[in-house]
Amino acid sequence: MLNQKGFTLMEIMIVIIIIGILASMATPSYIKTIERAKDQDAKLALLMLQAAEKMYQTENGAYFASNDIDAINRTLRLNIQTTYWTYAVYDAPPPLAEAAAVNPSTGWDRTWQIDISGAPSCLSGPCNY
Repeated sequence: MLNQKGFTLMEIMIVIIIIGILASMATPSYIKTIERAKDQDAKLALLMLQAAEKMYQTENGAYFASNDIDAINRTLRLNIQTTYWTYAVYDAPPPLAEAAAVNPSTGWDRTWQIDISGAPSCLSGPCNY
């Protein structure tokens, strides 16, 4: 009788199938968690823009408006990164700050907006995050 050590091909295939099933169940949850984190990033940046706009208006008597993130960061003394979002501050009464994103892998876009007195709100795209 031979002393065989190791796994049979069938055992290895069953383990690979189980790992595949577990990975396919975990991937949607992981993607949703990543999208939620990106939305939190936009909301936080908009809240910082809102606070900076209030301070700028107190010091200068007017709100600052621009769609150039470098000008926004420089003028409002912020350090907002544009990793997932583009930011703009519009000169509308009251001023609006907006974060917009396009997800290249899925093709949908999402826009968050905040005015000088409110909380961030989702304007377009899948807003269930």
